[in-house]
Amino acid sequence: MLHQNSRDLFDELMNKLAEQEFKNRGFKRTRFVDGFEDYDKILDEMFEKFEYFETEIIKIENGTPVTND
Repeated sequence: MLHQNSRDLFDELMNKLAEQEFKNRGFKRTRFVDGFEDYDKILDEMFEKFEYFETEIIKIENGTPVTND
């Protein structure tokens, strides 16, 4: 963990958040392979939300008006 770059740390955080959301939605794994499609969907949703918020922050920093789309 000491030699990780910021992208590795970000990915690790996103995976931990996705795992927690997986549990919050009531999904369970009885075997190692159970739930990977649901987990991947949650992880994709989280990355999409992050990218959206990142874009909105860049707009604000650049002085671009932010709309309520």
